[in-house]
Amino acid sequence: MVFDIQAALKRIASVFGQTNDQAPAPTGDDGLLPGQIADALQPQPYPSVTEWPDDVLATIRYRQSTSYREVSRALGIKGGAAAAFEHLRETPRPGLTPEQFRDYMGWQSLFSDEELEAAKQTIAEADAEEPELPQFDLEDGLVRQRWFRIQTVLEEQALRHVGQPLHMLPYIATLPEGDINARVVPTMDGDNYVIFYDHGMMRYLRDFAALVCWVAPPIDPTALLDDRAIAQLPRSHTLPPGTIDVCLNTLRRYIYEGTPEADAPYVSPPEWNRHLFVPVFQNMLSFVVAHEQGHVRLGHFATDRFGPVPEGEADGNAAFLISYQSLLGGQSWSVPFWCADLALIAFRMLDHTLCVLEHGKTGLPWKDEIYPAPEERRNSLRNYVPGDIPEISRLATGNLIGMNNSLFAMVEDQVTLFLVSDYTKGLRPSPLWNGRVRRTWGRAPQTP
Repeated sequence: MVFDIQAALKRIASVFGQTNDQAPAPTGDDGLLPGQIADALQPQPYPSVTEWPDDVLATIRYRQSTSYREVSRALGIKGGAAAAFEHLRETPRPGLTPEQFRDYMGWQSLFSDEELEAAKQTIAEADAEEPELPQFDLEDGLVRQRWFRIQTVLEEQALRHVGQPLHMLPYIATLPEGDINARVVPTMDGDNYVIFYDHGMMRYLRDFAALVCWVAPPIDPTALLDDRAIAQLPRSHTLPPGTIDVCLNTLRRYIYEGTPEADAPYVSPPEWNRHLFVPVFQNMLSFVVAHEQGHVRLGHFATDRFGPVPEGEADGNAAFLISYQSLLGGQSWSVPFWCADLALIAFRMLDHTLCVLEHGKTGLPWKDEIYPAPEERRNSLRNYVPGDIPEISRLATGNLIGMNNSLFAMVEDQVTLFLVSDYTKGLRPSPLWNGRVRRTWGRAPQTP
């Protein structure tokens, strides 16, 4: 099957259907995308924090201060919001040089000398031009310009080979809410939107990406570029030694602490699959952000539509968009879609852990009326594999999803045995998870 680029562009436009004010999306006779879709597919500069509107800054200050104050009460931290922030704040770690990054990721074969020099020059220019950031009451440097520098400079050079990152909504911040769902919040005057991540969610996705490197079989870096190679991956899988320990340590850290303390160690990917880490992490993060963008783009805010159906629409459109973006770049359609499924597995495993440690068992009915159960979200996502992608991309996607089903079912079965043991020893989730437990599984009667 020959891939038709113009058909793909029209397909992307049709998925979004309407603009966020519910006016019909223009199509035109030239085959070009509507403006908002074209914008989403093109890398664009992230606005300097010094250019953020006052209402955006005021919204972030207010919500961060309120959220950290609640954390201080829940965890018994004296000193209020500022003390809770210091307890959890990420200190930016020393950056890697382009050469160190390339070698660390095992991507020597993917970087030409010219690309490496271009990356170094871009970083030098960005360093010289970075403005001084304004001080918030609670300053979280991890998700400010430093984070987006990482995303748009060196990693973008590498990710050219495995799919471009999406342009994000321009305003983003974190909240320590003990709730892994990112969310879009209108600003105080209603003119803008802010994406709020949970403080620990980005770290959890980062650690889960490293965990995927442990769980997945060894995959050659060049295979990530080609659906034909993905379709040929083995269909019989085993877990390497040490995988369950890594998974347990990751889950326990988030469930018992609520969100990792500032000095908590990161999960390290194994040497044999280290090159998987960046594309898996980047695509999972792009999926989460594109999901939140989708609520705006699909008109859910304009029509006040929230619940399981809009959540499924946002999931499907996010996975669809990042996968088509990769395919239009001449890369794999299946890898970004695989990573969207991985993000939903990551959320499912956290919710599964909460259920076991709150009730001592699995299989309870899902209570949340807005967010579907994580496994329902995975099943719904598969309906967004369209019929007009190349057959080899469909086969590759099925291969990767099947690998997820096989490997993570084994992981979950073994992890559950240890979690039940934790429960019998009296270990329970952090108080930060109380709200999420109530919404998803309900609080156990014996839990104070």
